[in-house]
Amino acid sequence: MFEIWDGLDQAIWEEVERMRGRTGPDTEQGMELAKKLTHLPARLGGVGLLSHRDCSAHAYAAANEASDAVLRELLGATAESRGTERPATRT
Repeated sequence: MFEIWDGLDQAIWEEVERMRGRTGPDTEQGMELAKKLTHLPARLGGVGLLSHRDCSAHAYAAANEASDAVLRELLGATAESRGTERPATRT
């Protein structure tokens, strides 16, 4: 999966570079600095782009937590209608 995310990150990066008007090769150090600046939030002069690889673990955890809340509501209502205990909630 990381290969797909890395490819998507690269495609996005190349499009940002095209939009900025950068056409020629640059030094490796200059490219790394440009990428770091692109990751900055817009309020700090960046574009706010984040790497899919870097965000994947956080996105997975957020999706799990969101689904836990939905399941808690669904299973809790079902359990109460049968007179059983609600599932324990995570803190």
